[in-house]
Amino acid sequence: MEKEESKSGVKEYWIVDPEGKTVLIYTLTQGKYSASRWMTEGDLAKSSVLSGFELDLDEFFKDT
Repeated sequence: MEKEESKSGVKEYWIVDPEGKTVLIYTLTQGKYSASRWMTEGDLAKSSVLSGFELDLDEFFKDT
């Protein structure tokens, strides 16, 4: 699956687990995806692709 994303030009994708209240961000670097650390409530997830985009995970998961 990752090969399809990298060939399509997907520079970053996020895996969100609403039950576990976690987020993992994969970023394309030199043709390969590298994963961030697992983020959870209390963290601020930031995109390396969308300048200025931040997601407050406390706010994001508050109703789950």
